[in-house]
Amino acid sequence: MAINPTQLDYDRLVRAYVKAATGLAYVIPGNANSPAPTVPYASALLINDSNDGFSYNKAIYNEINGNFDNTTYDSRRLTYSIQIYRASNAMGIARGLAYYQSTPNGKYELQRNGLVLINWTNPVITDLLTDGEYESRATIEMTFGLISSTEQTIERLIEVTLNSDISDGENDINDTITVTE
Repeated sequence: MAINPTQLDYDRLVRAYVKAATGLAYVIPGNANSPAPTVPYASALLINDSNDGFSYNKAIYNEINGNFDNTTYDSRRLTYSIQIYRASNAMGIARGLAYYQSTPNGKYELQRNGLVLINWTNPVITDLLTDGEYESRATIEMTFGLISSTEQTIERLIEVTLNSDISDGENDINDTITVTE
């Protein structure tokens, strides 16, 4: 039986794509509980995860062991908020991220990570001034689609026995039914 992809698996795929697209050394999970890198970096925060309505099961009978090998395909739509931090050209990096998917390298990275870029917003400047220090920031939301597959073996039942007992206090009815293939 295969293991279903977890949210952590999806996050890693998206972060790998963002890292390849931006060329930044670090792409960390959004809201991570660790010190931020001191160099330019990006974060990816999942803001919406939905089933896209596509689900398909394919069962193939295995004559060797008499079981069914079942594969379930499921489509998902994942929207991430991508934040670019501490880069002098944060807005340019965010714009490049939006159009990376149209390049040969971008197409390769999407395919390698099993993703499809469905939609994105216009990048927004979110520069910040805190404690007297200026930090260059940009934000873009990107919606990715992916199809995951889960494989499992379903054992076929050879024999089923059903027992039923009915009693009204005076009369007892006992019945046993065996169904064999």
